[in-house]
Amino acid sequence: MGAAELKKMLKDDKKLNVSISMATRALKIMQDKTQTAFKDQFKKVRNYAEEILKAIPGSTVKIKTDRVVPDAPMVFQRMYMCLGPVKRAFLEGCRKVIGLDGCFLKGHLKGEILSAVGRDGNNQMYPIAWAVVEIENTSSWTWFLELLRDDLEITYPAEWTIISDQQKGLCNVISRVLPEAEHRNCARHIHANWAKKHSGMVLKKLFWQCAKSTSEGQLQSALDELDKLDTQAGADLRRHPFKLWCKAYFRTEVKCDAVDNNLSEAFNSTLVHLRVKPLIPMLEGIRVAMMKRIAKKRKYVRRWPGAFGPLIMKKLNKNIIAGQGWHVDYNGDDGYEIKKGRFQYKVSLNTRSCACRRWDLCGIPYAHAICAILDKGDEPESYVHSCYSKDLYEKTYSYTLPPINGELLWPRTQHEEMHPPIPKKMTGRPKKKRVREETEGHPPSMTQLTRKGRIMKCSNCQGEGHNRKSCKISSDSGTEPNEGHTMPSESGIGQRGRPKRGGRGGLKRKRGETHTQERGSLETGTVQEGSVQSGSAQRVGVEKGKGQRGRGKRGGGNRGKGERGFGVFFYESTGMAILEPGQRGETLLSGGGGEEAA
Repeated sequence: MGAAELKKMLKDDKKLNVSISMATRALKIMQDKTQTAFKDQFKKVRNYAEEILKAIPGSTVKIKTDRVVPDAPMVFQRMYMCLGPVKRAFLEGCRKVIGLDGCFLKGHLKGEILSAVGRDGNNQMYPIAWAVVEIENTSSWTWFLELLRDDLEITYPAEWTIISDQQKGLCNVISRVLPEAEHRNCARHIHANWAKKHSGMVLKKLFWQCAKSTSEGQLQSALDELDKLDTQAGADLRRHPFKLWCKAYFRTEVKCDAVDNNLSEAFNSTLVHLRVKPLIPMLEGIRVAMMKRIAKKRKYVRRWPGAFGPLIMKKLNKNIIAGQGWHVDYNGDDGYEIKKGRFQYKVSLNTRSCACRRWDLCGIPYAHAICAILDKGDEPESYVHSCYSKDLYEKTYSYTLPPINGELLWPRTQHEEMHPPIPKKMTGRPKKKRVREETEGHPPSMTQLTRKGRIMKCSNCQGEGHNRKSCKISSDSGTEPNEGHTMPSESGIGQRGRPKRGGRGGLKRKRGETHTQERGSLETGTVQEGSVQSGSAQRVGVEKGKGQRGRGKRGGGNRGKGERGFGVFFYESTGMAILEPGQRGETLLSGGGGEEAA
């Protein structure tokens, strides 16, 4: 907020009239107080960490400091936090899938928040650990992942799956810290980069067909379609290793078929109002939000009508509907052939697998498996993997977070005083909202409609897809108009049958000039577009004259009652056409010969 904005706000809200200099001094005082409070936060960080470790057993809080030179004061650099109950709940109730992401801080404290987010039994986010770092680079990611690996006791990385965006250096860090873990890249970010050269809805659909292909044959069919449409687009897409973003190459042990990192993005969106706060209030906001979320989920699971979560049942019911119309052949043992047209898949209920690999990847029976299950006479719910069960979900959220004391009751630590990090200018313009890619949609507004779906129409040629400014048809160039365009007639009647006032289409009657009226009443009718009919006036809306006297001599100087109204009046004897006779905008559209046309 600037001084001018503060002055206006005080004027509008408080009815106070202050000068710009006074508003500037007030802002300076406020900034000094804010800066003082910001510096005081770092003197209390160690006390806050001790309170967390004391009140929440099993937690991990790590603080990393730095010195610019050996004798310089100690400054804050990084802080990592993983709460004990959250750690135990994730290990006992969630799959071994972790999403990694980072987001910028927006307040006085410059830096980023790194986060690790898991998935609960209802396919919703479960934050595991978070850290405040100075910047997102190889060093900070290595520090974060090593602490996370030790907290989760990851001794066999091959059993784990890591999902991330295409952050700089993160791929090398994962291969070094978790060498055998499966690493997936978010397909949405890959598409955003690929679509910069290859945009369009058809190419977008083909990209997602490739990403969601669960078998190599299905992937190859999608790539062939892409090559037919755009060879260069297919070549550029093959530069991204398919094992990082295509379901056909994903492992099946973790029962997760996600090709995006949306749960990490969802966690970042919950931090929007917290990222502007100082360090301790921001970390407290995350802890309190996590504590309230666990309490809310404990109540939520009690309302489940079945043995699985609502999102899991929704997906299962969708697969049941998709299984309609398939033909089942049973071999008498455990083998089923599911056929429909030229498609045929082999299903085994004992091993819970299908040739399409959809059931193998996520643990929820797909249409082919459901056909075999129903043919056997079993319920599809009994073949859903146990990682989605209600019992495991309740176990996940059975670990609650204990409350902590306020600042006055925190333990006092005996450490060297810590100072805030050296301020530095972050790259790019500081924005509150996340910068969206060109291919992303915009969030819906509650107060304003978008122009999406509206077709631009030209007011010049009535064509679609452009406006009057970019129209290639000019009335002076003699270019043929587009279909639906109506050129103005010589009589001055333009588009939609509306007569022009003056201008090139007709001669304006001079002041004091009169005309001779025809006796008799006017016949109502319609003037054809671009022409004037012979005979009496043929225009709806022309009212009969009310005895208005002429304002000057016409021809022989006859005076008498004239016709007045709105529309075009045509004098049969002379061929004159008058627009709005007797009105202020009276105009001579066309003149006949003889005395009355003079």
